[in-house]
Amino acid sequence: MKTTDTVPPQFKLNNLNKKDIMEIMVVTKENMAHIVKIALGLKWDKNFEKKYLDKLLLTGVVKTIYDDNKFMGYLWFDEREDKNDIFINSMQLKKEYQGKGIGTQVLKWLESFALKRNKQYLSLLVQVNNHRAISIYKRFGFCEITREQGSIYMVKNLII
Repeated sequence: MKTTDTVPPQFKLNNLNKKDIMEIMVVTKENMAHIVKIALGLKWDKNFEKKYLDKLLLTGVVKTIYDDNKFMGYLWFDEREDKNDIFINSMQLKKEYQGKGIGTQVLKWLESFALKRNKQYLSLLVQVNNHRAISIYKRFGFCEITREQGSIYMVKNLII
């Protein structure tokens, strides 16, 4: 994987840099604290934040999303050989960048990446009360597979 991949039209996906970690935690908490509390009954505290950060740093691939020198958000995913898929752990955008098609462009990049890696599926878990994300994923072709413990498992078949 290259260090920098261009996402049309003007956004860049960069490999995780330690300077981005604080921004990642801020945008994740801002977007997800209330959803995690309602859907999973978990409090977003320092302990939760540490576990999230440890997992983010130890598993998968993290790509930061930039417009010039401005941090916009990030994409965190795992390539799972046993399921022949790319599993999206998280995709977060700062509020001011939401609703502008950036998430869709990032998903298109990820789909292209998955196809180049001969993956059959994109998959993810989304909290049942994250209606905006569910709507985006459905428009992008994801289908609901199961619901369990406040989350929906969704899959997009890339090879039809």
